Amino acid sequence: MFWKHTDDQDRIEKTARMADLDAFSQAIQSQVPYIQFTPEGIVTFVNDMFLNIVGFNRDEVIGQHHSALCFPDDVKTRDYESLWRDLRNGTFRNGRFIRQSKSGKAVWLEATYFPIMVDGKVAKVAKVASDVTEQQSSLERTQALLAALDKSLAVIDFEPDGTVITANQNFLDCFGYRLEEVTGKSHRQFCDEDFYKKNPHFWRDLGSGDIKTGLFMRFGKQGQKIWLEATYNPIFNHEGKVVKIIKLASDITERGREIPLHQGSRPHCLHHRRRDGGQRRQGSPGDRPGVNHIEPYQHLRQ
Repeated sequence: MFWKHTDDQDRIEKTARMADLDAFSQAIQSQVPYIQFTPEGIVTFVNDMFLNIVGFNRDEVIGQHHSALCFPDDVKTRDYESLWRDLRNGTFRNGRFIRQSKSGKAVWLEATYFPIMVDGKVAKVAKVASDVTEQQSSLERTQALLAALDKSLAVIDFEPDGTVITANQNFLDCFGYRLEEVTGKSHRQFCDEDFYKKNPHFWRDLGSGDIKTGLFMRFGKQGQKIWLEATYNPIFNHEGKVVKIIKLASDITERGREIPLHQGSRPHCLHHRRRDGGQRRQGSPGDRPGVNHIEPYQHLRQ
């Protein structure tokens, strides 16, 4: 009698757990793009939200292998093999994955694959996903832009107080330094004393979100004068706080030698009042910052 009572209790608890799991699964399936596989990768269920992303009809997906949603070259990779090996072994996988839509176009999914265990064995694999194709395209464009800038311009990153974080090879070649000779050092090492006397609030303005752009005279490692056409760009976090300054610069030293400065004239900052009256509203990273211009070519004689 005792053993029968225990068996009955176990069955009741198991039935309750399965009911909870089924209710949880139904809730997920109704709220997010969802697809389900056997441990071998065969599709057994897919909801409308997932189908809308990939463009297939349900009968075109059910019974097909997961690889039908992938580009052929991706299926041949070790990463793809390890994905299903891990899932069959009960290890979940998450990340950003490229998949192929019915039209043949790339679809990027932020997804989690998680094995569902029954009696200690993987019974099925569930996948929840979100379509991040637009975000990925924007990211790839940004990365391509940054790569192009890195190849063509001298780039240096600063803390909001002017401490050097890093610099690209173009900048290092221009000034004659190695990276370890500038990292952690102050921006002042590139400037003459006169610059900070005339611009005492240079970094305070940048830290407030102002952009500085124009013609700058700086000194290289050997004391040589270097003329840069440059922009100091504040970078904001999600709270609208400046977290670093990126300087993009072109070396125009040779051009400057060919076009001499007017006698007695030097570039200087023209301070423009911020559009919001000088007060940045908290948590409003969309506010357009003011711009501090360095007078460039009006000083140059043709």
